[in-house]
Amino acid sequence: MHRGFRYNAGATTFAPYEEGLPLYDFFKKIDISPRTKPLKYSHIVIQNNKRIKRFLDLDSFVFELNNSHYHQKNFEFYTLIKSICDNFYKQQNYRYSKKNTAAKLSSMLSFAPFAVKFLPYLLQNAKSFIERFFGAPLDPEYQRFIDAQTLIAVQVDSSKINFLTAALALGYPFYESHYVFGGMGEIFEQMRGVMGEVRTKEDVRAVLEMRGGYEVQTQNGSFTAKNIVLNAPIFDSSKLFGKTVHKNYFDSYKKLDSGQSAFVVYMSVKKRKSYAHHYQIIEKEIFAGAISSSVFVSFSDEEDMAFGEYYSVTASLHTACSFWDGLTRGEYDKKKEALKERVTALICDKLYLKRDDIKESFSATPKSFERYIGRASLGGVIMTPKNQFFGVASNDTPFEGLYAVGDTVFAAQGWNGVVMGVRNLECTM
Repeated sequence: MHRGFRYNAGATTFAPYEEGLPLYDFFKKIDISPRTKPLKYSHIVIQNNKRIKRFLDLDSFVFELNNSHYHQKNFEFYTLIKSICDNFYKQQNYRYSKKNTAAKLSSMLSFAPFAVKFLPYLLQNAKSFIERFFGAPLDPEYQRFIDAQTLIAVQVDSSKINFLTAALALGYPFYESHYVFGGMGEIFEQMRGVMGEVRTKEDVRAVLEMRGGYEVQTQNGSFTAKNIVLNAPIFDSSKLFGKTVHKNYFDSYKKLDSGQSAFVVYMSVKKRKSYAHHYQIIEKEIFAGAISSSVFVSFSDEEDMAFGEYYSVTASLHTACSFWDGLTRGEYDKKKEALKERVTALICDKLYLKRDDIKESFSATPKSFERYIGRASLGGVIMTPKNQFFGVASNDTPFEGLYAVGDTVFAAQGWNGVVMGVRNLECTM
């Protein structure tokens, strides 16, 4: 909430959400049914004043794409993408654990069928694979389109990931995306209702190992627990522990901190006309104060998160934490306002908004997120080849009763990645 208006924390999608996939199965297992509606397309890409709807249907999407980025091999390429994704989600009989040597060996054996099936794509750089597939480097505008899609899902462009990772990033819109009524916060409220005692707005100061479990010290006192499941970034968790062995374990993952984050603009916009729920606006040049040339914009439903006659709008782009460090208050405010103005002007231009229709607007930097949620780095672990093949932390740890979930451990960011990590935790406990 902000001055009576409600916003999602970021421009977030709820996908892929359909029966048989991890996200859907997770909510079914815990007997929660989020209030959602399926979308015909995950988002609309706006590039060079052309619009590409990322339809769920493959034929419809390729038709749209060919109007902006025609290539005779587009249908063949995205058919391959869809096939890889379908086969990937069918692979369920794996476990990922680094608890000890035996667990690592067991994990490697469980991934063997997976590795054999996808090895050609795991070992090839995505951008190089795409160039070979199409027979030549893509037109720069088309390449920007592809890189903007991978940046949404895996936080990096196609030159820095293998083709399997790129395929999963490019393919998620082929599965159902849903609008969540009440915002993402309503899902957490539903989950809270089945979790028993839940404490909020209570900072955890320390986690101390004790006989038979742990003591958790907070600003309001302490309590004991046999098991602890951390959701804090793995590379920031050493500060919670007193023992050197714990600190060394969590510090060993500091290399996974990419230092990437988000700059987010929040707006309440008068309901003059209907909008899609999600847009991605791709520009040619990287924004000053950011590390990308695209902005992801989300609109509330006309009948939801309503402030009477206003939409709730959230616009997000990638930035680096370091861009906001070492600034005086004046420098920080000036930089923040300039980027907010740039993003707002772009949205008004591309989505035909009038400035007078914006009731209020404000923005958040990595410093804002650090203040309110305790972490400046957002987006999880970048899944580069260096981080794959047992480079990412597992959901269990070498310590009895200590576990981890979230976007900085297996299987990385997004609803789907975090839920896959929860499933893996069940398999390894």
